[in-house]
Amino acid sequence: MLILLAIMFFRPGAAAAQQQDTTTQSRVLERLRQRAPLIARDTTPVDTLEQDSLAPPPPQQVELVSDTGGPVRRQPAGGQLAQDSIARALMRLSGFIATEYTAPFARYHADSATLRLVGESSVAREGQVLNADSLIVYYRDTGFACGFGRPTLTGEGLDAPLESDSLCYDVTRGVGRAYN
Repeated sequence: MLILLAIMFFRPGAAAAQQQDTTTQSRVLERLRQRAPLIARDTTPVDTLEQDSLAPPPPQQVELVSDTGGPVRRQPAGGQLAQDSIARALMRLSGFIATEYTAPFARYHADSATLRLVGESSVAREGQVLNADSLIVYYRDTGFACGFGRPTLTGEGLDAPLESDSLCYDVTRGVGRAYN
């Protein structure tokens, strides 16, 4: 009988606590529902945004004719990137040599001081342009930039483009080397 009285005594308190929790929960849910219209979703269409001023122009395909009369395909020469006012100001600074890199993907490894430009890439510096269709790796410690996958070196001081299976350019000496 004592147990029955204890159950009856504590039961209304448990029901009241449960009812209070339910009431608190319902109040919180109601507040959230009231605030939901205030939280607007981003509905700005993408095409209404201004075009990025630093975005490079789309690549242009140039058709050249080889000595045999057949077409030769090359990627853009590089060094032709669209420049904004900041880039132009940096290019005019004395005591610095500007280098332009283009690639779909780039990765810098700090531990080995190497920069990898993956995919159709180009590096332009002081009138020299190194192009490659697969990979360009710049080794800072040695000062070499090497292109792989039909690389070409063009620019000032060359009578004709230098082509090979792999090609390296010595940045400090300004000399290109072809390897087969």
